[in-house]
Amino acid sequence: MQTFNPLDVLDGRKACRTVLDALDRLEVLNAPTEATATIHAGKLKCPNGDEPGLVLIASGSHSDTRFLRMPDSKSFRGKLVDGTPIGGSISELHGGVINPDGTVLLSDGRRVRSVEFQPGVPYRHYEFTALQDLVVRLALRFLEREDSCHLPVNGDLLPGMKRLDYNAIQRVRIPYLKGLVSSIKKACCFHISHQEIETTLRRAGMQFPMS
Repeated sequence: MQTFNPLDVLDGRKACRTVLDALDRLEVLNAPTEATATIHAGKLKCPNGDEPGLVLIASGSHSDTRFLRMPDSKSFRGKLVDGTPIGGSISELHGGVINPDGTVLLSDGRRVRSVEFQPGVPYRHYEFTALQDLVVRLALRFLEREDSCHLPVNGDLLPGMKRLDYNAIQRVRIPYLKGLVSSIKKACCFHISHQEIETTLRRAGMQFPMS
C-alpha cells in the first residue's frame, strides 16, 4: 500500500466547492469505473475554537491513491435522487463512495447528487500567505517556542502533519522586537520589510514588549 504523504495532497480549498469540482480536479469525472472516489471527513480544531470538518477526496487504487483537500466545512447540501433537497453534518459524508457522475452513496445507503460543501467560518490566520506563515515559524524558532506552538492537524486523516497553534502563539512574549525582526529578515530568503514582519507578528497575536 502506498505510504500516505501529506505533501502530496492537492489543494482544492479555493477552487473546489462541490463533488463534481473535485472529480474534475482529480481528472476522474465521468471515468469508466463504478466507484471513482471516496470521501474522508473529520473535525479540525481551529485557533478560534471553531471546529469545521477537514474534508479529503481520495481517488485511485491502494497502490496509487491521490488526495484532494476540499474547503474545511461544517455541513453539506445536496439532493436525493428524487430531487428532494437535503443537508447535514459533514461527518455524514465520511466513507461516502462517489460514482463517476458525482452521485455519492452514503454509508447509510442514501444516494445524494449535487453535493456542495459549506465552508466553516474562516479565522484571521487562515489567509496568511506562505511568506507570512514562514515569518511566524521563524519567530517561534528564534524564540525557542516551536515545540509548544504546534498541534497535529488530524492524526487519522493527515498523520504526521502539524499546524501552528495560534492559541499558544497568543501567549508568546517577544522580549526584544528589533532583534527578533532583524533575525527574521536575515533568515528569510524572500524580500520583506521590517514593517511587514512586525505586522505579521501582530496579526498572529504575539505579545509585544511595552514601548
